[in-house]
Amino acid sequence: MRRLAFLMLTLAGCQCFVPVEDDAGPYLVRDAGSDAGLPPECESAADCHGAFTSVRFCWPESVDAGFSCLEHHCIVQCGDQSGATCTVDPVVECLQCPPTAECIAPSCPSTSGAWNYHVEDLECRRPVTVSLWDTITQGPLEAGVCGVPLWLATDAGSVRFGVLTDHGHGVMTANVPLLGGWCRVSDLPTGAPRLQLDCPWCQVVLGP
Repeated sequence: MRRLAFLMLTLAGCQCFVPVEDDAGPYLVRDAGSDAGLPPECESAADCHGAFTSVRFCWPESVDAGFSCLEHHCIVQCGDQSGATCTVDPVVECLQCPPTAECIAPSCPSTSGAWNYHVEDLECRRPVTVSLWDTITQGPLEAGVCGVPLWLATDAGSVRFGVLTDHGHGVMTANVPLLGGWCRVSDLPTGAPRLQLDCPWCQVVLGP
């Protein structure tokens, strides 16, 4: 999967901020843990409320960021992308965003390169264990996983960061428990390879 191998180029970390004190934001009171252990927050984007700050890569025409609901968790997205309600099929890992009936299945890579990533920008709505400029590496493909494993380097060794999945047609997702679970991923048109991850706890920009 040439695109995934190219994308696994420069992820690294995440400088995070104390969440805003706002009772309306359901995501502000979640405990750390995997996505599977978190209670549902939303059935649609309209269920998501609260204060937030978006990353600087939300372009001028979309600086007014908003919420989407992904797999029953609220995520912040740039204004021109927000408002979606999507689910991920747990069996075939396809992404479905009504009113579109199509469930976009993943495109499984056949090889995996050894790439590093760096986090250039992020905004978090709760404390996380990832820091700005932490190193995240692309690991070898795993049996039964249709995506590219990512590992976070720590002083005690590497720990699992998540899995990045390319669904084709410019659609990507990532399951990153350290950032709250399922994330929407955008390929930023900056002239250099950059990805933006919109996750329940953080928006993160990965760049060279």
